[in-house]
Amino acid sequence: MAEDETSLPYDFGPLLLVSFLLGIANAISHGTYLAPALGIIVVALVVLAWRFIGSPRKEHAPESRVGLIARLLVVGLVALQVAALFDRKVVPDPHGSTTLVRAAEIGACLLLLSYVPFLGARRETRRMRDARFIGFALLVVVAGACTIHATPGPTIDVWTIQMRGAEALLHGENPYVTATVEDTDPENAFVVPYVYPPTAIYVGAICLALGRDVRWAMLVAMVVTGFALRWISRSKLPSIFEDAPALFYWLTPLLVFVLECSWLDPLQVMLITVGLAAHVGKRPIASAIVFGIAASSKQSMFWLVPLVMFVLGQKLREWIVMGIAALAPLLPFMILDLERLKFCLFDFMSALPPRSDALDVWVFFKRTFGLPFPAASGFVLAALAVAFALFRMRRSIDGFARAVVITYLVFFLFNRWAFANYYFLLTGLSALAAAATLAASPKMRYAGRP
Repeated sequence: MAEDETSLPYDFGPLLLVSFLLGIANAISHGTYLAPALGIIVVALVVLAWRFIGSPRKEHAPESRVGLIARLLVVGLVALQVAALFDRKVVPDPHGSTTLVRAAEIGACLLLLSYVPFLGARRETRRMRDARFIGFALLVVVAGACTIHATPGPTIDVWTIQMRGAEALLHGENPYVTATVEDTDPENAFVVPYVYPPTAIYVGAICLALGRDVRWAMLVAMVVTGFALRWISRSKLPSIFEDAPALFYWLTPLLVFVLECSWLDPLQVMLITVGLAAHVGKRPIASAIVFGIAASSKQSMFWLVPLVMFVLGQKLREWIVMGIAALAPLLPFMILDLERLKFCLFDFMSALPPRSDALDVWVFFKRTFGLPFPAASGFVLAALAVAFALFRMRRSIDGFARAVVITYLVFFLFNRWAFANYYFLLTGLSALAAAATLAASPKMRYAGRP
């Protein structure tokens, strides 16, 4: 089918279905082990693997199905918000009113209905499209601000160690030496050092220097991600299609849950999304810098390196820039105390015991058969996904995004730990993969100013 104003990449719908399924699995389980939730994640993996293997073929959905897909997108987004609205623990430990969170969820449902008149041939002006999208962004800000205000001191160790790490840096101390916290793991008791790479320390220190909770940085990251997703998705199609990737991320049921807990994953989603947006916008150096920071922003982000270098198709100059950008945040702490940095980031993390409440295959095997799942499975399957992408998807925007999702899905699902923040990350990356299918169809791209 020729690419025109009504054509839609075939993979767009399935990839958003993956985002939807991961969001629902998170909603019903809150990221801890629940057999139905694990089953939904496996279905998402099957859908993703199907499109991952078939991705070299540039297929488009029949024109007759574009309207149906548009309606399904609206229904899916409303379902996500309804799931959040009826979740009493979407803000896990509130100490104040969460009325504005609920109001934002209701507002999002109503705003979603405004797409209905424009799902067919009738089109909106660019100003109308932009105004609606800004409305969704404001709802995210309201819900996020309310969550932070209502939970001034989360009991989770993630928030505590981030605050202490930022405070240590502002006092001229080495956070990897002085910042510790009692672990809140319900199954084990031990003291946790600062275990996140330095990018999180810098971000947290900026927030504290401005008199703000570190979670404001995560909220900013969520908002920036949404706008970057929409920029990547801008097209001549009806507005629901260019907005959908951002909305499947913004309206995922556990958005404010992740924010309250102060998990770092919104930062990784933002960096990967902005890095791809810069690549789509033909800013290779900026893209390399952002991807470099992303690669060293969390221990699990090392899979990005081969995918960015070879699948996205960087040149040697960009490889060098990315390497420098990845090393720069680490360098001051490497100079201060390399041995301590290595212990906190790798030795300590590697020695952590498995969790029996993790939402992954390892726990399923342990509970069902009394047997541990092979520990290396996640690494092997992720390596196979990367290898497939290297041979089949070189210099492919959408192939890169798809490869990132499946690499991290198998890496987390078949490893020893996987909780709500892991699947939140994958929800965002799936939305990015859907957006990338539109970016890879240049004839469909909106020609106006971004």
